[in-house]
Amino acid sequence: MIIFSFVFVWAASCGSKDVQPEEQAIPNAPVDSTDTADADNPDSDTSSEDTGSTTDEDSDGVAIADGDCDDQDASVFPGAEDAMVDGIDQDCDGLDGPDADGDGYVDQNAGGDDCDDTNPYHFIGAAPNDDPDGCLEDVDGDDWGSISSGGTDCDDSDATMTPSDLDGDGYAGCSDDCDDTDSDYWSGYRCLMKMLVIDVSQGDPQGRYGLSHDFKMMQTEVTQGLFEAVQGYSPCEIEDCSASLGANFPAFNVTWYELASLANTLSSREGLEECYVCSGSGANVECDWHPDFSAENIYNCAGYRLPTEAEWELAARAGTTSDFWTGQGPEKGGIYSDNTCTNGVTILDGAAEPLLSQYAWVCGATNYPMEVGLLLPNGFGMYDMHGNVREWMHDGFEQDWPIQELNPASVSNIYNTIRGGSAYEVPSVARVSFRTFYSPFHRLYSDGGRLVKAMP
Repeated sequence: MIIFSFVFVWAASCGSKDVQPEEQAIPNAPVDSTDTADADNPDSDTSSEDTGSTTDEDSDGVAIADGDCDDQDASVFPGAEDAMVDGIDQDCDGLDGPDADGDGYVDQNAGGDDCDDTNPYHFIGAAPNDDPDGCLEDVDGDDWGSISSGGTDCDDSDATMTPSDLDGDGYAGCSDDCDDTDSDYWSGYRCLMKMLVIDVSQGDPQGRYGLSHDFKMMQTEVTQGLFEAVQGYSPCEIEDCSASLGANFPAFNVTWYELASLANTLSSREGLEECYVCSGSGANVECDWHPDFSAENIYNCAGYRLPTEAEWELAARAGTTSDFWTGQGPEKGGIYSDNTCTNGVTILDGAAEPLLSQYAWVCGATNYPMEVGLLLPNGFGMYDMHGNVREWMHDGFEQDWPIQELNPASVSNIYNTIRGGSAYEVPSVARVSFRTFYSPFHRLYSDGGRLVKAMP
């Protein structure tokens, strides 16, 4: 037999061991279950069935470990003729015919379903949402065919951009939906105001107050692009902001009135109740708290509004009992190392002690507002809660805060609270616990804000 001769020659060339003709059996001796070949019977050699073998027994240049599905037949190996011969798959790909592009479909010219055997994304049935029997290309795997192949997928490199409405918000990715995985984001201004849900169940990390309603908060400060898209004018038309001018820069030089008006406009567009009462328009608008939503009742307003101090601080802390969140150390954050305008100020969290400039635009890191979302977010996913621009709060300023343990909010003062610090100020002003106030008509280059909306 050929196999016998091969094994015999191999054994002779490698030398032989002295084997006792009779070995005395050892009672209860362990048996090696992996050694099943009979040393005196080369036909029992099972090495060719070992899927991890690196031996090329048929000398075709490919071992079992490298994909040879029949290492006893030199005509069968990956890269051989792409066909079945006498029921044997010559190239080990499991297909009865050529598959040049390796997509698992046989060339249509050889009777298969691959209408383009040079493109692994182009075959019959690739885009069933467009045509289950058609020959279309689907690169992103969303079951819609590329426009170039006759399909309707406007962006065949992004599975969230399709002709369908994946998130059920009434807008398709191929129409105006900027994020078809989230029903809160569709088109136009909505694409400029990403909001995240803030879970209030854990309460204030310092144990001073609690909130009864989860809420959504803008992930970044209101941008110039959003403000102008909704209100139809830019605060930069009133006060110069040329050093920080652009759609992705925060809207600053805005009054409390203007942000309250922006909130009302958004509420009106989306059919929600308005949380403020406003008169006038543009830069001359004046607003006040809605009488139906005064004090703690503001938490019951379903429309857009400015955050209360309690909401803002809960989101800014992101679980830390200290003044700057890092997510590390015993307090999951820390205080600033130095209250100067230098870029070497760190957060003393008792762990990594990162640079403050990784999280906050304050003096030393910059001298004017920067585009939103460039630095690291806090543990709740919020950007620029410290520095960049100071943020207007919904509340009137109270010297002793919080004024109550559940749902604190105040409208008893002619001044409105501002939090967060700005790019022009020292680190101490950017602390989460720092509070100050201005008149609602106050307009300054360092003032901006973000909006919230109560959850049902």
